[in-house]
Amino acid sequence: TTPPLLRAPANRVLECPAEITTNSTGTAIAPDTCGTVTLSYSDVVSNSCAGTKTLWRTWTATDGYNSTNHVQTIVVSDTTPPAISVPANTVLEFPGDISTNLNGVAIALDSCGTVTVTYSDSTTNGCGATKIVSRLWTATDECGNTTNALQTITIGDTTAPSLVCPNNLALECPADTTTNATGIATATDACGPVAIQYSDVVSNGTGGTKIIARTWTAIDPCGNSTSAVQTITVSDTAPPKISVGLVTTVSKSGYDVGNRALLPGEPSF
Repeated sequence: TTPPLLRAPANRVLECPAEITTNSTGTAIAPDTCGTVTLSYSDVVSNSCAGTKTLWRTWTATDGYNSTNHVQTIVVSDTTPPAISVPANTVLEFPGDISTNLNGVAIALDSCGTVTVTYSDSTTNGCGATKIVSRLWTATDECGNTTNALQTITIGDTTAPSLVCPNNLALECPADTTTNATGIATATDACGPVAIQYSDVVSNGTGGTKIIARTWTAIDPCGNSTSAVQTITVSDTAPPKISVGLVTTVSKSGYDVGNRALLPGEPSF
C-alpha cells in the first residue's frame, strides 16, 4: 500500500525559444523496493506572448497498485530585445528627399516571434533650409521588448547661388556710374534668400575718364557665394567746343577797319 517514491526534475525558467523536451528539462526518478515502477507524464500548457508559455508537467510513478504524482513547472519567457539594423547615415543636397523610399528602412529580427518596426523624426534646422533629421528606429517584439537605433539624414547646401550681373557699359564723360544708371545684379538660390553686394576697383585715365571693374557678389544663407565682374568704361570722344566773338578793330593810325574776327596772334588795340 506504500506508493512509490518520486523525485521530479526541478522547475525551470527558459529563454524563448526553448527546448522543453525531457532531454532538456529532466526526467523524474522513481525507485521502488517492492517491484517495477512505471513513469509517465502529462503536460498542461498556457500560451502567452509570441512563443512564451507556462507548462505544468505532471509526473506520475505507478507500481501497479499505488501511484505518486509531482508537478514540474517550466516557464518559457522572452526577455531578449529584438535585433535591429538601421540604414546608413546619409548626406543629401538641398532640397533632398528624406523619405524611407530613398533613405532605407530598418530591419529587425526576433527569435521568439514577429517584430514591429516604427520610426520617429527629430529635426534640427540649420542655415537657410538645411537641416539634420535624427530618425529613431524602434523594433518592438510581441512581448514588448524594444530596441532603438538612430539614423542621421543631413540636408546640406553646397551649391552657390546663380548670379546675373548687368551688361558691360561704355559711357561718355562725364557719366553717372551709380547702380541706378548702370544696373543692379540679380541672384537666386534654391535654399534661401540671397544677399547681393558689390565693390569697385577704379583705374583712372586722363581727364575724367576711367575704367570701373564692379565685382558683384551673391551670398546665400549658408555662405556659398558667386561673383561676376561688370566693366564700366567712361571715355572722352567728344572734341572741345570753341566760342568766337566779334570785336571792333582800328588801324594803328586810328582808322576803323570794320568788324571782323581777330586773327590768331593779332593784337586788339
